[in-house]
Amino acid sequence: MKRPDDPGEPIPLKACGRCGEPAPVKEIARCPWCFRDFCRQCRYPRGIADFCSRGCAEAMFHGADDEDSPEDEKDAG
Repeated sequence: MKRPDDPGEPIPLKACGRCGEPAPVKEIARCPWCFRDFCRQCRYPRGIADFCSRGCAEAMFHGADDEDSPEDEKDAG
């Protein structure tokens, strides 16, 4: 049995992949697009998921690039 003044085990920390600040492991999430870890302060909510950045959120929903590549233009015309 623990004593009342025993602080217990230290909370494990992990660094955010964006800001580099340490945060408790349970507050770190992984981006579903690029798999980078990010903290609550750096999250970019989009739909029902949280992303590490606006770029990842837009890539997930709108494709990786918005520009037509030269190969696409050849096939179209």
